[in-house]
Amino acid sequence: MPRSPFLRAVAYPESGMLRVAGSLYTNEIILAAWLEGGFQAADLRELQVDDVTNIDTVAAAQVARREQGKDEEPFDVTKKDGGGWDAMVKSPFGKVAGRVAQGVSKEISRISLGYYYLVGEYGKNNLRFYFA
Repeated sequence: MPRSPFLRAVAYPESGMLRVAGSLYTNEIILAAWLEGGFQAADLRELQVDDVTNIDTVAAAQVARREQGKDEEPFDVTKKDGGGWDAMVKSPFGKVAGRVAQGVSKEISRISLGYYYLVGEYGKNNLRFYFA
């Protein structure tokens, strides 16, 4: 009997990690959902993650924002952006996006950061990872 990624996985947004023994990784869940939806792997061109509050990912986004002088407004990060790019692709959600891209024989080509806004003590970002 095949295991269902939707029944076995429990995500912890604070760390961006899965903590269920024998569980699937987030990228495996995303790819399984895509393929089970009847889509072709080659057609996966982007991954959008909304309301990101993961501390390490928000910190990486702040590195990219400082580098480009963008406090709150949307902007794109590419490989030519150096430190901001490195911080984003090494962040927990950047790693997930990288594994998703690798799973469809692509790589991250661009990262869009949406508006940054504060909620309580913490900030949130909407992120979109593009694959090519």
